[in-house]
Amino acid sequence: MNAMFICEIKFKSETMNEEILDKIYAFTGSLIRNGQIIGRTYPIVFNGENYIGCFMIPEKDSLDMKYASKFVKESVAALNKMKVKYEYIVTGEDPDSKISCECDKIEYYVLYTNYISTESPVRCGTCFNPIPVYKLPENTCCILGWEEDYMTLDLHQMHCQSGERYAIRQMSRYDSNLSKKGIEICNTFFNETSIPMYYYLYHPKSNSKKPELSRKCPKCNGEWLLDRQLYNFIDFCCHKCRLLSNIAWDVY
Repeated sequence: MNAMFICEIKFKSETMNEEILDKIYAFTGSLIRNGQIIGRTYPIVFNGENYIGCFMIPEKDSLDMKYASKFVKESVAALNKMKVKYEYIVTGEDPDSKISCECDKIEYYVLYTNYISTESPVRCGTCFNPIPVYKLPENTCCILGWEEDYMTLDLHQMHCQSGERYAIRQMSRYDSNLSKKGIEICNTFFNETSIPMYYYLYHPKSNSKKPELSRKCPKCNGEWLLDRQLYNFIDFCCHKCRLLSNIAWDVY
């Protein structure tokens, strides 16, 4: 089983100018939005002849055109029009990344990320490994927008920055704007695939452990305490509302 991979893309053209560089950035941006490239920042250098970029990709074949979205194809067409050719080579594995899901059958998914995550925010419910975004329905591309919002808020609350309480409310309440957006993504995904997608509600603090164990689902008020923990941190699951949560970290 492999981790994610590092690849190098080389762009070749008889002439190199700012207009061509703009098209290259448009191309790599479309790959990011389609989940074929992981991360938001990446180096692109000019070696005197070609532009070369170094990127992280979820799988060895992530840059194959069979995964290309409409926008990726349009970006490739724009490069071709300017007679810019590109080629890529996978240089090795990233030892610090999580492997992509390799399960034969996925019974459900989980929408989950945090401020240090580099992987897709869609996880397999069985192995909890990430699912590349390009393997999901195209109209769920707003997943990456939700992910950026969540990671920004998580960074605020982790560093106890201004807006910490607001960030925690957004991440922990099912009826917050952030959660509403995430739950809408989960519902859209379910409508497209008939495969459930669960949403994780962050829960950092409590006065003691005893009231935690009697906590009810915040949406339907139903029982949701699990007999066994999932993924080493999930203690609550409501199948009716498709919500997940944890026993407060400070009383565990």
